[in-house]
Amino acid sequence: MTGLKRIALDLFSYSTCSKPIFKIKNQTIPWSQQAKYLGIILDKKLTWQSHIASIKTKFRNVSRKLCPLIARSSDMRRRYKILIYTATLRPIITYVCPIWEAAAKPNIKKLEVLENNIIRQICKAGWYMRDEDIRKAIKLPPLKEFIKDISTKFYNNIENIDNEAIQRLDKYIPNSKSKRPCKILL
Repeated sequence: MTGLKRIALDLFSYSTCSKPIFKIKNQTIPWSQQAKYLGIILDKKLTWQSHIASIKTKFRNVSRKLCPLIARSSDMRRRYKILIYTATLRPIITYVCPIWEAAAKPNIKKLEVLENNIIRQICKAGWYMRDEDIRKAIKLPPLKEFIKDISTKFYNNIENIDNEAIQRLDKYIPNSKSKRPCKILL
């Protein structure tokens, strides 16, 4: 096992063993329970709870701003409301989803609930209508299926990326007993 892989296993694990000490210009970098990098919140155990909570907050803030356009009382046509949803709100939920798609089912379920509530609002659906029927009527795939499609495209396209650092990485071969993102695509 290479040194970088060993460090990664030490950084994101359940173990309580001592962590390596990092220094920049002779100043020790303190350990944190989570860090934000390129819009992704990485927590110590990679549970993605804080990242999904952040997604929920962003989604709610943007949907409140768009409420006059997509609310039940809006006079805008449904297809334009769906276009607004798919262009502005869905990308908030699915940002870098190939990375965090292996999150626990309850975390993914929180995002599905957010999406279903907005879709119900857009379609002026009653409480008695099933989410699956609404999706079929507007031809919108479920969130899990959409994330799986994005992830499949991402993992299939990795070999075509010209980035030198990515080319040097070992080929990832999914293990059927692992909970890693590629395993879900099998």
